[in-house]
Amino acid sequence: MLVTLLVLTLLISALFLVRQGMKLVRLPAIWLDRFWSLLFVVLLLPFLPLQAVPFFAGETRGVEQRPQLPGGAQLTEATNMTISDFSVSVTRFDLGWLESGLFVVWLGGIGFGLCLIFQSLFKLKTIIARARAVKDSRLTIAYDACVKELGLKKKPRLLESDSIESPVTCGILRPYLLVPEDLYNLFSTDEIRYMFLHELKHHQLHHPRINATALLFQIVYWFHPLVWLARKKMVMDRELACDAAVIETIGMRERKAYGRTLLQFIEKKQSHSSLELGVGGTKKQIETRIYSLIHYRSSSKKDTVKGSLIYTLVVLFIVLQTPWLALGAAEEQRYSFDQSNASYDELSSFFADHDGSFVLYSAKENHYFIHNRAGSEQRYSPNSTFKIYSALIGLEEGIVQPDTVLAWDGTAHDYPEWNQQQTLNSAMQYSVNWYFEKIEADMSLNQMMTYINELNYGNKSIEGPTPVWLESSLTISPVEQVDLLHRLYSNELPFQAKSVTAVKDALLLEQTGETAFYGKTGTGVVNERAVNGWFVGFVETTDDTLFFATHLAGDEEATGQSAADITRAILVDKGILTGGLE
Repeated sequence: MLVTLLVLTLLISALFLVRQGMKLVRLPAIWLDRFWSLLFVVLLLPFLPLQAVPFFAGETRGVEQRPQLPGGAQLTEATNMTISDFSVSVTRFDLGWLESGLFVVWLGGIGFGLCLIFQSLFKLKTIIARARAVKDSRLTIAYDACVKELGLKKKPRLLESDSIESPVTCGILRPYLLVPEDLYNLFSTDEIRYMFLHELKHHQLHHPRINATALLFQIVYWFHPLVWLARKKMVMDRELACDAAVIETIGMRERKAYGRTLLQFIEKKQSHSSLELGVGGTKKQIETRIYSLIHYRSSSKKDTVKGSLIYTLVVLFIVLQTPWLALGAAEEQRYSFDQSNASYDELSSFFADHDGSFVLYSAKENHYFIHNRAGSEQRYSPNSTFKIYSALIGLEEGIVQPDTVLAWDGTAHDYPEWNQQQTLNSAMQYSVNWYFEKIEADMSLNQMMTYINELNYGNKSIEGPTPVWLESSLTISPVEQVDLLHRLYSNELPFQAKSVTAVKDALLLEQTGETAFYGKTGTGVVNERAVNGWFVGFVETTDDTLFFATHLAGDEEATGQSAADITRAILVDKGILTGGLE
């Protein structure tokens, strides 16, 4: 969220700079008015499902024809594996209450803003309800003449009211033009014409709808000062655009007369509703508009070319920044999976109430089968699945050997299996934390960072509390888990073959005939609550090796054991494990 707000702020700031540049090159006011539509695009982007769009999500959809996996897809009853999914709870300061509190404050601000809008809308509807149809035929004739002069097919309904001081345009679905009573007794025929032209230009340029949209965005982003500033400038540019459009209609000769008409409306700004658009304004606003009239020049083809070019470049710039908004989080928390050799499966029935993802890769077919695209790219703490690579690093550094026995230091742990000496195989089987923590303790931070970079492991962040793989700073996505296992199995990592073989042997869970099942669980327990369950590994069959990663998140049963049970059920269903391994 912070990254989204930062990118949003930078984009809005860029719009301000471009607007200032447009003024310096003296682009006509109509281009400044149009330019603010890009602000709406920017403000809308965080709410769009951009991850569903391959360009923004950084992913190419898989081909429609899927390779066939080994075996049939006949559902066979899965048997539970004997897996020692041991884990310990870590204590983390829970910021959930702060996030929830800020969300409530945000909603409260939106609610307050909507109340003000509804109050303003009620006042406006009351004024419209009390307004009367214009009876002075001179006024209706002048109004119809202006409508015809502008070539409007649909005109706002003309009403007069004793509740306003200057003409205003309002209404989104049913447009109205409200004028003060006795308008002909207060102004000359030319001045009334100028007023009508100004208000009808608001209608012609769709300003009531644009104004309502700006108000809604201002309510949603009530906390963002740049959004408030942008709307203030938008209002000014809108009036300047209307003034310029009127001059285009009446001609340069009547420019001074139009300016004198504006002077009569200083401080006679509409006061009942922010949904109204009037000819008047504050003294400063009128001064700015008069200054613009003095320096007015008509639009040229050159201006159109410049405006179109600037508009196009800004749109391109926004599009290029959009992937950052699509992530909605720091880049390291999501992996951009851009493989075209992927198919997306619907496997929700296996996950029941769990929020989870599943990735399967066939080495023979060079094809991915993925359930929950977003979840498969989201990075999570690896927890005990990192012990695969901790063991690999320990072997490579000579800290341990496959048959090395590490003595237990006597510290009592919750699991009896931990309270004894360990070999690599037993430490992996029982997921013994102290064994792998000792390996990492015997290395410097720089050494560990070197290995993390060589592995290209997830977000490659080891700055958090140790161990960094236990609900700390290091994170990895299910897709990356599968890719890394494939590289490990294929000896594509910069490690000795004997080290890789020793780790693979330690991961073996079950074997029947020519089918072997390897895997490692991982469970993240934070403040006594299981929030992060992993099961990763691979299956060797007669003609293929398939790599998998299953992840569960966010509920009380998000454990490695649950992930392992789900994995087995899916593999059995796909015919990879037929009937379960004994």
